[in-house]
Amino acid sequence: MKIIITAGFDRSLAALALCESLQAMGHEIVTVIVTSPLNWQRIKHFYKQRGVDGLLHAFRKLLGHEVGTSKMGTLLLHLKSFTVKEQSLKAWCNQRVINHFFVRGLNSQQAVGILKSTDSDLIVYAGGGILREKFITAAKGNIINAHSGPLPQIRGMNAIEWALLLDEPLQATVHIIDQGIDSGAILGKFDIDIVSDETIASLREKAVVAGINGLVGLLNGVNQLNEIPSGKNLQPIGNRQCFVMAPA
Repeated sequence: MKIIITAGFDRSLAALALCESLQAMGHEIVTVIVTSPLNWQRIKHFYKQRGVDGLLHAFRKLLGHEVGTSKMGTLLLHLKSFTVKEQSLKAWCNQRVINHFFVRGLNSQQAVGILKSTDSDLIVYAGGGILREKFITAAKGNIINAHSGPLPQIRGMNAIEWALLLDEPLQATVHIIDQGIDSGAILGKFDIDIVSDETIASLREKAVVAGINGLVGLLNGVNQLNEIPSGKNLQPIGNRQCFVMAPA
């Protein structure tokens, strides 16, 4: 399949792992769209959600220190298993002569124009903010995402932490993105193992890796979206929608 990857920042390990995994499987990565983090609206929104510490952590991620606190380094080890040398999506794309765009936001006219002008079968969402109607329409609804929590029980932010707190199954869920919040058709669920000395940082990494592996597994041998074995659309609207946890 011809695939477009989106990402929330250029040094996203999750997006790099998806690019490398899907290309190794024989899919064609035709374009990578990265939202620019350095705009005032995004910085203000992030500060309102997560405070100064969250903002500093975000800047560390932008500089390539995404796995700084995890002793397990699950996500980094997963990426290194593909012997990826590049440390950014831009470098990865340049090395392989693949289109790479920075946009103000995925719902911008620029991003929508890129979708409309690019011959693709599927958009794999690896970050970049909540998608609105015009982006979803331009993509003809062919967008899939790996959510770091069990659907339909836990929609929204900090899903793996909320699942742990609320005694729900620890799972990553691959689903179609529609105009709701994590409300699209569920394509697969993938369990996350937890050990006795787990930390929130290592658990988040495990959730991301479970989602990457699940998504890649579902696309193995698939030539178009309707060939993916689809679970029942459970329509999680009405179940719990979670938001960013307070630091406490």
